Amino acid sequence: MADHATQTFLACTLMAALAAHAGAESFTFTEDFSSVVAPSDAMPSGWGELNGDFDVLTPAWHNGSQAAQLAAGGAGIQTSAYTGASDEGIGSAQWLDYSITATMGSGNWSDLFSSLWWGMGARVQSDGEMYGFRIQGGQGSNDNQAGIQLIRILPNGGGIQPLQTSQSFTSTLDAGETVEINFSVTTDPIDETIDLLANFRTNDFILKQTAVSIPFTSGQAIPEPGGVALIGKANTSGGRDFTWDDITVTGDAVEAGLPGDFNGSGDLDAEDIDLLYANLGDPAYDLNGDLVSDADDVIMLVTDPDFLDTFFGDANLDKQVDLLDLSSLASNFNNAAGWEGGSFNGDGVVDLLDLSILANGFGSSNAVPEPAGLSLLALAAIAGRRRTA
Repeated sequence: MADHATQTFLACTLMAALAAHAGAESFTFTEDFSSVVAPSDAMPSGWGELNGDFDVLTPAWHNGSQAAQLAAGGAGIQTSAYTGASDEGIGSAQWLDYSITATMGSGNWSDLFSSLWWGMGARVQSDGEMYGFRIQGGQGSNDNQAGIQLIRILPNGGGIQPLQTSQSFTSTLDAGETVEINFSVTTDPIDETIDLLANFRTNDFILKQTAVSIPFTSGQAIPEPGGVALIGKANTSGGRDFTWDDITVTGDAVEAGLPGDFNGSGDLDAEDIDLLYANLGDPAYDLNGDLVSDADDVIMLVTDPDFLDTFFGDANLDKQVDLLDLSSLASNFNNAAGWEGGSFNGDGVVDLLDLSILANGFGSSNAVPEPAGLSLLALAAIAGRRRTA
C-alpha cells in the first residue's frame, strides 16, 4: 500500500490533470543548458533572473565554466534563471502546477554542497515576493544526502527565507539519470492563504515531500504574463562539478476568477459592491493596482466599462438610473440595506445622502436597447425621413 507521501503526490498529479480539463492553460519548456545570464539587481546576491526569451539564455552549471567569472556573489557561484510565461501566453492565474524533470550530466549530491537552489514560483501582487523551492545536497559525512525546501524569495535583494523542509534522504545519481520535482502554488482569497506543495523524487523512486500554508494580503499566483520564473544558484568551488544536461518544465495554470467578483459567484453584482465597501483599506480588494482599496476602487467597480459599467444610483444594476431604482430606495428608506436596497454610499443605511446620489444620476443610461426598442427607433427614424422627404 502506498505511503502518505506517495498518495499525496498522486493526488497533486490528479489535481493537475483535472485542472487541464477545467480551463487550465498547459505549457511545456524544454531546453539544453548552454549559456548564463548575470543576476539582476532585484534578486538576492548570487542569484540570477532572465527577463528575455527563454530560448536564448539558459544556465550552464559546472565547475570552471565561464559562468563562474560572470556571476555575482563570489568566485565559483553560478546563477541563472528563465521565464517563459509571456511567450506561452500565461496571464493572471489562481492555481499553478509544474513538473520539472532534469537529467544529470555529471557529479553527485556532494557537489551540490548545499547550494544548488532552484526556485520555481510566482510573484504575489501585494509585495513582489516569489514563492518556490530549492534542493540541497549534503556535505561532510552526508555527501549523498539531499532534500527539498519551500522558500520565500524576498524582493530587492532581500534574501531567502526558508518556510518548510522535507526530511533529507540518501541517494546516488549517475550521469543520464533524472530527478523530478512537482511544485504547485495556490492562492486562496477566501482563506487568504498561499498553499505551497513540493515533491522531489529520483528515478530510483525515492520520494520526499514538503508542504506549507502561509497568509497573504492580496494578489494572484501570476499577476501578469512573465511572472513565472525558474531561478538557480550553484556553488562550484573546491573542484565540485555538478551539471544538468537538460531540463523540461510542464504544467498547467488555472485562470484567476473574474476581477471584482469578491463573492465568487462568477458574476459582478450588488453583493460585490457591498463587499468592497465593507473591506475598504484591505489590499485584497484593490482593483486599480495601487495596493489599497478605497473610493477609487468603488468608482472603478461601478462605472468602469470593464466592470459594471453603470452609474451611482443604479440599484438593480440594469445600467440606468430610473424609477425602478427610486422604488428600491423608497422601499428601504431609513432602514438598513446594501447597494441593491438603495444604500449607494456604502454606509449600510438608506437616507437622504443616497437619495441625493440617485437624484444626481437620475436619467443616466448605458443600457443597450431591447430588440423591440430598436424596432421603435427604426420606425421613428423612417418616419422622420418621410416627414423630411
